[in-house]
Amino acid sequence: MSEDPFASTNSFFTPEPRSISFAVEEDPWSSGGFDPVDVIRQPLTSSTTNMEESLLTEGITAANALVGVDLPEIFDTAYIRAGPIGDRVSIESLETIIGLGGLGPRLYEQIVAIVIPAGAMYVTRNEFNTSLALLGCAQKNMDLPVPLLPNLELVSIKPNSKPKQSSFDDDPWRLSNSPPTPNLFPVNETKKKAALNGTTMDKKRIVQEQETDKKISSAEWFSNLDTITVTVAEKEGFLFPHVNYWVQSSHRQTSVRRRYSDFYWFWETLMKRYPFRVVPFLPPKRFSGKDDTFIEQRCQGLSRFINCVVRHPVLKNDEVVSIFLTEETEFAAWRKGAKLPSTEEEFVRVNPDVAGYEPLIPDDLDSRIEVVKNRLPKSIERYDVLCSTMGRMIKLRQERMEQLMIYNKALKEIGNIEQACFVPNCQACPHVVRGYESVGDYMNEERTIIENETSLSISGVLESLKRHRDILACFIDMLERKTRLEVHQIDSLTKRIASNTAKVNQHRGVPGLESEVERLDITIQNDTERLKYQQRRDIYIRYCAASELSYLHKQQAFVSLLYQNYVHQQLQFNRKTIDNWKSLEALLCDLPKPEDLA
Repeated sequence: MSEDPFASTNSFFTPEPRSISFAVEEDPWSSGGFDPVDVIRQPLTSSTTNMEESLLTEGITAANALVGVDLPEIFDTAYIRAGPIGDRVSIESLETIIGLGGLGPRLYEQIVAIVIPAGAMYVTRNEFNTSLALLGCAQKNMDLPVPLLPNLELVSIKPNSKPKQSSFDDDPWRLSNSPPTPNLFPVNETKKKAALNGTTMDKKRIVQEQETDKKISSAEWFSNLDTITVTVAEKEGFLFPHVNYWVQSSHRQTSVRRRYSDFYWFWETLMKRYPFRVVPFLPPKRFSGKDDTFIEQRCQGLSRFINCVVRHPVLKNDEVVSIFLTEETEFAAWRKGAKLPSTEEEFVRVNPDVAGYEPLIPDDLDSRIEVVKNRLPKSIERYDVLCSTMGRMIKLRQERMEQLMIYNKALKEIGNIEQACFVPNCQACPHVVRGYESVGDYMNEERTIIENETSLSISGVLESLKRHRDILACFIDMLERKTRLEVHQIDSLTKRIASNTAKVNQHRGVPGLESEVERLDITIQNDTERLKYQQRRDIYIRYCAASELSYLHKQQAFVSLLYQNYVHQQLQFNRKTIDNWKSLEALLCDLPKPEDLA
């Protein structure tokens, strides 16, 4: 697979917010209306160079110059990165992409004069392709404009210098070498600031565990994330067999060996330390019959688990996570000899000052949670359907691979049988038999393409769908834990403090009741401390719920990227399939005609 020259320019291809004049109109009938720009596009009215005169004289415009031409794959990649809306690309996105060619703004002005009608706010896909072709010609030192863009297949469009990388280059869900990677989390909040002690606070910031750096922007939640690879190391044990797994961290550059029991301890510890966070599920334990299929599925489940942990904005910074990924000694032995981290819940360990948290909790948090609780079970059911359907689609491709192999084998056997024709001196039949070999070879190539596509689908879109489904299920599990563990006595303590305060006020100064007043004062003080503690804990629990709700909401960006990657991969493999059959078609053109077999 060729290197994608646009792979390191993620944010450049995300169209900036634009006016309604460019975007597809919200009016559902606007597509059938009169568009003056489309009228302008019919003839090219520019009169700058000979090419334009040629286009006008021969009825060819920038909008139809490349229609029917088999364009290189980079044209599709660049178009996807440009963020088209309704088959339209903004002028700003086109300018950015042409600028990546490194030939300066003058070239962009030349291309605009040739391709874009006066007053246009966008370009169509055909005009976009023509612009890229002109850019490629310019990079080949060809004078612009050129009559019919010759030698298009030799054009290679590439940036001359590496532009500044965006913060989203290290995308945690990147599934291929060059998928579309748009800006994941554009911020568009209506409520951004809330007053706190005479100052303003940014509501889009999330309070972290560290006291020195509590607030980070929501866009940073998914930047610079680690990628964990889990593979099967070996099986050990005779009486009590077990499987070891290699756990490799790309950022930490570590590789440690872990057993399933180590993963279980790790998960159990996180559940105790973060009861009000979305802690991912572990794959189920199985005591017998551990065949290769089960081990492979468990390995995939462990990979989803640990990657969800390191992609969580709070869990990824926990000391237990760092220990689990870096401790090189046998983990069971380490747990016996080391001082284990505390399993107290997050609020007890951190003991935060909640004064800065309360303004970050939405006023309608309870109603939002209620909406999510009602919606998520239905979404999980649908994601189960998506996962099973995608699995069946993958199995169908695997079945097609097997059928292609069977067909190829049978075709070669027919070739061996028909090698010698029963008609003396027949020249055509041996030629047909050689055609069998060509068909078989290209069918085998098609099988290889399908095999690569299937492998990428299993590790890509299918695992991504399962990961998102697991996050939805884990969020429901977190809400259930919250309901069970957030029990408090705030109301009863408030009433008791008020009652005891009234008694103290009545008894204070009365002779003979000094000991009773002293007892009530101590009770009021203890109850007040308990009340403040429970109020602080309740605020922190609500803050955690709000943070996890925001985390869940941001997963929609992952879903968008999931399908962008999937479509990009389908384009790649479909192009390879088409090229494969086209090559076979060219070979079969030389097979004997009916008149050769008369």
